Amino acid sequence: MPDKTTSTLRGIAEDARRKRDLAKLHIAPVELGMDEETRRALTLRISKGRTDSTAKLSSQERNQLLAEYVRLGWKPKTGAVSSEKRPLERKIEGLWQQLHEAGVVRNGSSEALASFARRLTGVDALRWASVAQLQKVVEALKAMERRGK
Repeated sequence: MPDKTTSTLRGIAEDARRKRDLAKLHIAPVELGMDEETRRALTLRISKGRTDSTAKLSSQERNQLLAEYVRLGWKPKTGAVSSEKRPLERKIEGLWQQLHEAGVVRNGSSEALASFARRLTGVDALRWASVAQLQKVVEALKAMERRGK
């Protein structure tokens, strides 16, 4: 019999999988140029008339609907590194500029920030840093701000 921790972890993993599936199920029809009525009709067909809401689909039905979107020509995006900056990256850049404007940091360039972050994290670019590493940079910048004022 599985213990409570294993059961909880399984539930968390299933919830994360469901959220990823639902995100894809909302993106796919938009990228296919499908209207709401068509999307709901397709969902209703996959669920054998049970529901027209993607949120109410079972795991198997979600997989079937995703497969149907692929059959219709949808190409899901791979897990490639996004060119869009994460919120913590933007926060770091903002803090860096604030420190530069306050005279705490002499060089406010992106290269100087990258060099600073590299010394703290060992990672060549912020976009490759983990959330924990980004938080470490944020905390270091906040400490510089407290000391500099």
